[in-house]
Amino acid sequence: PSLEERVAPIREKDPKSSIGYLYREEGIRPRFGQIAGAPIIAPTQFLARSGSKVSLVDLNGRLGVRKDFASEIARFVLELEALLCLERGNCPVPRIMNVDWDTHSITLTFVPGHVIRELLAAAGANIRDRDLREPFSRTRLRERVRVGLQFVPKIMSDKQVAQIAAGLAAIHSAGFALEDVKFGNIILEANSGEPVFIDLERALPINGLPRRLADHLKEIDLRKFRDRKSVV
Repeated sequence: PSLEERVAPIREKDPKSSIGYLYREEGIRPRFGQIAGAPIIAPTQFLARSGSKVSLVDLNGRLGVRKDFASEIARFVLELEALLCLERGNCPVPRIMNVDWDTHSITLTFVPGHVIRELLAAAGANIRDRDLREPFSRTRLRERVRVGLQFVPKIMSDKQVAQIAAGLAAIHSAGFALEDVKFGNIILEANSGEPVFIDLERALPINGLPRRLADHLKEIDLRKFRDRKSVV
């Protein structure tokens, strides 16, 4: 009943107005003029995201982020389920503003702040795929992780690292494994500096799994965090 009560107000066609497009959570290409206080990507620098199209929208006077899944219904359902359940667990994730069931899109609260990966890159860590000219290899990946680790203390306090760990623990307690723990999917909120986990389309519900399997999936998340593989 409590879940139905939460879903009822958002089970309607999305009355949104698009005001810009997001570039991998790093910046916005506005449709009209400038957006005060937001990182702007010039049209010549903008590259469309692979997968879901993400737009900045005005939803009844409130700023939101709309993810369009189109025909990828499985990803739409997975992210929607994760967001609803993690919201009930008061986990550090965006809140749902609207769901358009006809177009398979979800509109989330806009989180002002900085993606941790971009903070690392700005500090000098050479960790973004688009900044590299070498072909991918696991050896180069491990080297990127090793070098990137040196920059973590420059952009995050011990308290913020502990908050990320606590947020991940809360998500596990709420019955989900993220499967995609990386600093490209964590925003440090502008005012509080607290972490918010985004892009949950790979999150898996684990409460119905055998305990050993659920513990294994949680351990994979924790290992990625401990090893700082999340810097890439």
